[in-house]
Amino acid sequence: MEQRELRLIRDALEAVLAPELAREVIEAARRQMPDALDAPENVVRFVDGPIRRAITRVHGAAGDDIVDDLLGMLVPEERHRRPSEEVTREVRLDAQLLVIVLSSSEELARALDARFEPGAVTVVAYDDVEGPRRAAKLRAAAMVLIDGASFPRIELADIPDALALFAPETLRAVWATDAPYGASVVSILAARHVSFTPLDRREGITPIVDLVRARRMR
Repeated sequence: MEQRELRLIRDALEAVLAPELAREVIEAARRQMPDALDAPENVVRFVDGPIRRAITRVHGAAGDDIVDDLLGMLVPEERHRRPSEEVTREVRLDAQLLVIVLSSSEELARALDARFEPGAVTVVAYDDVEGPRRAAKLRAAAMVLIDGASFPRIELADIPDALALFAPETLRAVWATDAPYGASVVSILAARHVSFTPLDRREGITPIVDLVRARRMR
């Protein structure tokens, strides 16, 4: 994330919060996501993750509208940025693949993000059903991945409906099908005749990376 993006975030927050509170929100969010300034593709994760959580604590449900408006400003800026000499700037945001991880932890999302070349893939973690609903409106996802080892705050019975939010071409997958929660997700998806790709965590995350890269080659 570049300084102009940080300024845009600060200006947007100061429009609805006192300047001191806006700065506190940003600093708290940066403590939760220390790598926020490391790469431009982190901007969506930063705003839709720790910034959104901080704003909704202050404004409740109205905070979602504030963050959605901010994302609407940031995404066009990424799309129209002039490329610099850096390779990471040559990949437009609309050329990036979006991978959504449904998990109560960002561990899997961070591990996946580290495996892709900078600017190629955006990996975002959500721990409830509202996250996927917002993400589905923002941009088409290449994959939605349920973390069976660190389950999100979504009732098992609601998992099929959460996956139904995404376009038919979005790849559905369940990681850690060998874990109790992962096995339960597999059972309910099979019972509801939902197509998905099962992934055993004993194989590591390489199969997930291969699936995403295969999507990128299309």
